[in-house]
Amino acid sequence: SAVDRASETLRDLRVAEVKELDLVIEGGAVTAYRARVNVSFKFEGTDTT
Repeated sequence: SAVDRASETLRDLRVAEVKELDLVIEGGAVTAYRARVNVSFKFEGTDTT
């Protein structure tokens, strides 16, 4: 899933929001789902100012 994939490189995931959802129909049947997801996470950076 998108959250599993994001968690491979990001830490402290907070919220996932489905922005769009669509699906593929072939031969009258749903064959795939696709979601556009926004994932929020805590940023731990250094202050460069």
